[in-house]
Amino acid sequence: LARLDYQNAFTLGTDNNFPIERADALIGLASVNWRQKRLKDALTQAEEAIGILKTTDSRFSEANALNIIGDIHRQQGQYRRALDILQTSLESSARSGNKYARLAAQGFMGLVYADEGNKSRAIELLRAADDGYSKARATSPDLQLFKQKLALLSE
Repeated sequence: LARLDYQNAFTLGTDNNFPIERADALIGLASVNWRQKRLKDALTQAEEAIGILKTTDSRFSEANALNIIGDIHRQQGQYRRALDILQTSLESSARSGNKYARLAAQGFMGLVYADEGNKSRAIELLRAADDGYSKARATSPDLQLFKQKLALLSE
């Protein structure tokens, strides 16, 4: 159902020449595909969304797409590439004021460091993401993953 909603939003954005809405719909589709482990489709959609956003003055959603791309590279074992992309997400989210994307980037960076075996850096970043979400009284589908990894690393 979510996929259909995003596809309809993408069509509306395309038909009406609304690039920001089109990019946001692509990020939504990328998120659905990423969560369903359709990583190739997710990567293509997130990269296309970033390309569209670069033609506009709005970069608020860019960090969301970068987080998806960064985590895809983490899942593929490309840790340096993942960290570079997630660092870019941190910078983008700081510029745009997208605090939730910043928290997600910290959490995803924590997952990368955990996968690399850098336990102390992973705990630091995962705890920062968890604390940030708590202070904002916010939640995210990714927060549960961050909390689970933090609990495993803290044992």
